Amino acid sequence: MVLLEAELARRQALLREELAAKRRKEEAEAAERLVKFESEADARRVRYQQEDASMLVGLEEEMSKAREGRRKADLQRQSEIDEAERLLVQAGRVPAYEPSSADEPMPVTTLPPLNYREPSDLPASFSDGNDLDKMMDKMEAQEKEAPRMGVSENGESVS
Repeated sequence: MVLLEAELARRQALLREELAAKRRKEEAEAAERLVKFESEADARRVRYQQEDASMLVGLEEEMSKAREGRRKADLQRQSEIDEAERLLVQAGRVPAYEPSSADEPMPVTTLPPLNYREPSDLPASFSDGNDLDKMMDKMEAQEKEAPRMGVSENGESVS
C-alpha cells in the first residue's frame, strides 16, 4: 500500500509538473502573440500617421491652389467692375466720384492679375535678402577659405 501511495504521489507530482509546464508554455505563447500584436499595431499606427500626414499635405496644397484661384478671380472681377464703372462715368450715365472732404481719399482702382513668376536666375543678394545669420555664416566661411586661397588676414596676397 505504501508503494501504491508513493506511486500515486509520484504520478500526481509528474502531472502537476506537466500541467505547470503546459501553463508556462501557453503563457509564453500568449505573451509572444501579445508582443507581436502590439508591434503590428504600432506599425499600423505609424503607417496611418504617415498616410494622414501625406493626405493633409495634399489637401493643404489643394486648398492653397483653390485660394489662389479664387484670389485671382476676385482680382479679375474687381478689375472688370472698375472698368465698367469707368465706362459708365465716361459715357455720362453715372456722375464721377467727388470726395466730400479733403480728408476722404480717392478710390483706388484694382490692377488685373498678372502672370508673374520669380526669375530663377536672380543673384543670391536678391533672393537671400538681409538675413544677418546667413550673411555672417557666409563671411565666416570666406574667412576660413581665405588662407587656403592665399589671402592673408589683412587682405594682402600671400606669396
